[in-house]
Order: sequence, then C-alpha cells, then structure tokens
Amino acid sequence: MKTYDYKRTREIIEQYKEDLVDASLGMHEDWFWTATVVWEGGEYKHALPDNADEMEKAFRSARSNGMGVFLDEKDERGIAKFNPEYDDHTKHCVAGIYGSYWATPTLQLRFKDGSEKMIEVSKGETAPDAVNPLEYGCLSGPVQESITPITE
Repeated sequence: MKTYDYKRTREIIEQYKEDLVDASLGMHEDWFWTATVVWEGGEYKHALPDNADEMEKAFRSARSNGMGVFLDEKDERGIAKFNPEYDDHTKHCVAGIYGSYWATPTLQLRFKDGSEKMIEVSKGETAPDAVNPLEYGCLSGPVQESITPITE
C-alpha cells in the first residue's frame, strides 16, 4: 500500500512556502474525493506527524480489537454517539485514509503567480494487481482530466 510521506511533504512545503498560496494532499487518481488543504496562509492546517506509521498500526490494532466509529451510548435523540477514541486515531489521516492500494499520494502546490505543481509524496508500493477504477468509467473521470498532472 502507498501511504503519505509526511516528512517529505513538510520538506517540500518548507522549500516553497514563501511563494505558496496553499498546499493540498490527496490521491491523484481520485483527487476530487480525497484532496485536503494541509498548509495555507503561512501555517499548517492539518497534522503531518512523524509517527504516522505507528499511529496507523495502533489504529488497525484498535479496530481489530473492536473499536468502532460509534459508541453504544445514544444521545438525547437516540442517535449513537461518535467515539472520541476513533477520532483521536484518525486526526492525521487525509480524507479519512492512510493511503491506497491503487492510487498515488500527491501534494499539490498552488503558487502566488497562479502556477501549480503536483508532486508524488508516497511511501510503499502499489499492489501488483491493483486496478485503477477510473479506467472503467468512474463518474469522477471527467473531473480527473482537469487535475494537474504529476510533474515530480
């Protein structure tokens, strides 16, 4: 699975920050659904922790041991309450995911001069039998055609 390389992401942002409007992370082949602004106006808007790999392992372990998104407890309307432990495990995820078996984690830089750059920022490998759903007429295909191509 390819996951976000937060260290590399921070290094790239720091390299260009004087000229940036914003920076977003997302899965290139599914940008419309996964992109999240992580840096804007001179500050980070999203956590990019060094220990994300360990956090992912802890999350998967907690899920294996029964941790769910919701608690058994209900609110005053009878709706299950959100589990704050789940939220703590996923705060650093981008669009709720750690990575992808088929898509490419990328960083989009939007510059003050109006230009853009899309850079791959992944660790890990694509599954050898991964299928790109966009090749099969996914509804987001036309949107994807307007996404900045990966240049680095």
